[in-house]
Amino acid sequence: MEDGIYGHLKVPANTPFVTVMGACDGQHSYVIYQGNAQSGALTNTGTLALPKGYQPMQQEGAIILGIGGDNSNSANGYFFEGVMTQGMPAGKIMESIQHNIVSARYAGQLR
Repeated sequence: MEDGIYGHLKVPANTPFVTVMGACDGQHSYVIYQGNAQSGALTNTGTLALPKGYQPMQQEGAIILGIGGDNSNSANGYFFEGVMTQGMPAGKIMESIQHNIVSARYAGQLR
C-alpha cells in the first residue's frame, strides 16, 4: 500500500519469489499478507485501521498492478501475476491462494 510504507513485513532473506497480498474493506481496515512463494504459509499484519486520510478510501480510476502505486520505475524486482477481487477475503482464503502459488513451483534465477 502506497510505496510499501504501511505493513512493515520483512521479506525473509534468500527468498527469490515472494507472495504479497493485500485485503481491504475499502472503508475502515486492511490486512497485508506475505510469504515465500516457494514454500510455507503466510504472515500478516493482522487487521489494521486504514491510515488517516484513507477512511473511507477514495476509490477511483484504474488500478495498475506491478508499479507500487506511485507510477515510478524505481522498484526492485519483477512482478509476475496479479488479480483484484471484490470484498475482503478471509485469512483462510488467502492461505488457500498461497497453497496454490506454492503448488505452481516457481523456480529459476532472475536477472
